Amino acid sequence: QAKQSGSMIKDTGGVDRSIGTSTNSWLIHAAAAVTNYGIRVGKGSTAVTISDYQLETALAEGVGVDQLNHLLMTYTTPSVAGSDCSFTIRRSMINNSGATITGVRELGAYMRMGGYYGLAFRDVLGEGVDVPDGGAKPMNQGGYYPFIMKPEGHSRIFGMGRADGPLPEHYEPWESPVTNHISGQQSDPAFKIWASELDFKGDPGTYPIVATTYRLVEHWQAGQMTRNLPYLVEMMPEMFVELSEELAAEKGIENGGRVIVATARGQVEGVALVTKRFKPFTVYDNGRQKTVHQIGMPWHWGYTGLSKGDSANMLTPHVGDANTMIPEFKAFLCNVKKA
Repeated sequence: QAKQSGSMIKDTGGVDRSIGTSTNSWLIHAAAAVTNYGIRVGKGSTAVTISDYQLETALAEGVGVDQLNHLLMTYTTPSVAGSDCSFTIRRSMINNSGATITGVRELGAYMRMGGYYGLAFRDVLGEGVDVPDGGAKPMNQGGYYPFIMKPEGHSRIFGMGRADGPLPEHYEPWESPVTNHISGQQSDPAFKIWASELDFKGDPGTYPIVATTYRLVEHWQAGQMTRNLPYLVEMMPEMFVELSEELAAEKGIENGGRVIVATARGQVEGVALVTKRFKPFTVYDNGRQKTVHQIGMPWHWGYTGLSKGDSANMLTPHVGDANTMIPEFKAFLCNVKKA
């Protein structure tokens, strides 16, 4: 608990602070090793009162006596039912001090509110808990279960709250070179297709090659910043298309040559990067064996900047996952030819 007075709250130094939402940003999702906010534990045993503004005896970050390594906090997607909203926040802490830490009884969470910190809640266990060196005990000796994002610690086959059904099922991407042999439903019936000039669907007869997009170490997002830095442009100067040696031989494409990649939504041009990283797939579709090729492209280029090039996002389908709306940019159909 934290003492509140009207629109005031005591910070961790005991100073009254305004809690007006127009001026303060409330944050509890702390990174690894951060302890001025986020979930903390301690050894204090004094009963909880409304006047508490910090843990009585919080354990510090580190590997010394009575210190813990605090890992990144995680949280589940909020579940809303009527006027109720629930979610779970978690933080793993590891004892690397070389000795068991005894008598851990306090649990609390601190918030970052603008430029200061306040106690969100404090609780005291009925009896102390010992934390062995090196982490939790084995599961058969009272340790925690591995699926830490679930309250019960176990995996689930029944996915509550999912838009496309409680049981997991395999669906092919919106554009796929094969038939879904696991389900009678080819693709997810609950996904979102964004209506735009780019919502055309490619046919595997015209576009038989699978394409994916990825990022590079040298560039960031669409490249607005990194493609204007000369030393990064020197390391990764232009848009490229990565393809296998087998596909390059089939199409008469040489490493370093120019190629055109086309989908039902548009086409881009880039430098051919012939590599051993991509290999042809041998798949069976409707009782027939066939070869499916794959290519890859970075998405960092655009029409302005020190380094210019076609954007791979001109090719990708505007399809959103049924639960997260994350777009399906990692698997779509295309064709490739020499420029």
